[in-house]
Amino acid sequence: MHGARNVGGGENSIFYIIRSLDRRKYRPIVIYSKENRITKEIEKEGIETIRIPIDQTIISLYRDQVSFNPLRMIVYGKHLLNSTIIMRKIIKSRKIKILHPHDNLSKIICGLTAKSLGIKVVSHSRDLLNKNIIEQFLLYFQLVFMDIIIAVSKANRDIFKINNSVPEKVKIIYNGINSKQFIENNNKFKLDLDSKFNSSFNIGIIGVFDKVKGHKYLFEAIKILVQKGHTNIKCLVIGDGRIKSELSSWVNQNLLNDNIIFLGFRRDIASCLKMVKILVIPSIQESFPRVMLEAMIMGIPVVGSEVGGIPEAVINGKTGYIVPSQDAMGISSAIERFIKDPELIVQMGNAGRKLCQTRFDLETNLIKTQAMYNKLMRI
Repeated sequence: MHGARNVGGGENSIFYIIRSLDRRKYRPIVIYSKENRITKEIEKEGIETIRIPIDQTIISLYRDQVSFNPLRMIVYGKHLLNSTIIMRKIIKSRKIKILHPHDNLSKIICGLTAKSLGIKVVSHSRDLLNKNIIEQFLLYFQLVFMDIIIAVSKANRDIFKINNSVPEKVKIIYNGINSKQFIENNNKFKLDLDSKFNSSFNIGIIGVFDKVKGHKYLFEAIKILVQKGHTNIKCLVIGDGRIKSELSSWVNQNLLNDNIIFLGFRRDIASCLKMVKILVIPSIQESFPRVMLEAMIMGIPVVGSEVGGIPEAVINGKTGYIVPSQDAMGISSAIERFIKDPELIVQMGNAGRKLCQTRFDLETNLIKTQAMYNKLMRI
C-alpha cells in the first residue's frame, strides 16, 4: 500500500486481515511508501514493514487527475518502472510467494512485478470503476495481471462482466467485522464529545470528504428538515479530505452551523456512533462501505443510497432505508420517519445487528481470504 491517502474503511479492512492471518501458515510483510496510522498499527503488531520510495508525482494522483499528455505519460512510466525494480529486489530477498496490493497504484506496481517474476498476485476490488479511460484501464489491468480478484460486493463483482459473464478469477468476499474487537479498539482512543449533543436528534455521516461520498445531499436534506421545524436535529460530520473547505463554506452560507457539526478525523468511531441515532451514507459511488457494518453491529439503522453494495446490507424497511442516489428529499423523508417513530430505530437497529453477526462476520471473511491464498499456493 502506498499509504498516501486518508485512512478509510478499505485500509481498516485490510489491516484486520493482516493482523488476523494464521501465523503458522503465513508470514505477512507490509510494503509501503508513506507512513500513516495503519502502518504504525501494523508495526505494533510485530509485523515486518518495509518502506520504499515512490515518487510524489504518481503517489499523489487521484484517478480524476491523471493527465494523458504524452510527456506526463513518459514520466509516469519512468516512476512506475523504478518502483517495480525496487519491488523485485524485495521480493527476491524475502522470498515472497504472494503479493496482495491494496490501492490502485500498488496494483499496477505489483501486477507488473509479479508477472516479471512469475509469482502470484491477489487483490481486493473496492472501487466501482466507471466508463472513463483511466478507470477502464484499471479494470482490465486487474483482469489481466491479477490471479484472483476479491470483490467486496455483488455490485463490485459485476463491473468485471465480459459478455454478461464474470470471469472465474473474480470472487465475492464481503468485508467482515468483529464486534467485540471493533468496540474495544475504538474505546481505547475515546475522546470526550460536547455534551450539547446529548439532547438533540443526532445523525452521523462518516467518510472521506470527496464528491463521490455525497455529503452535500445529506446537508441539503438537513436544510429541508430544519425548514420543516426539526430544529433539534444535528448532523455530526466525521472525516476529512480534499473538499473540506467547499463543504464548510456551504454550511456557513446556508446558516446551518448549529445543525451540521464538523468533528474532524476521529479514531474513536465506536464512541462517535454511540452518539448518533442513525447513520447516513449518501454516496454517489460506493462498493461496500465498512462504516455501514460498524453502525449495524452497534444497533444503528442506516439510510443509504441505492448504489453499489449498500443495498446488499441495508435491507430497505428492515435494517434501514434505501433512497435514490443524489436525492436530498428522499434522504430527508427517510430521516423524518425515524424522528416521527423512534421505535423504528430500535427495531431496525436490532435487525441490522443480527444480519451483521450472521452474514458479515470477520472470521468468515478471513477464512475465505486465506482459502484464496491456499488456492494460489495449492496448499
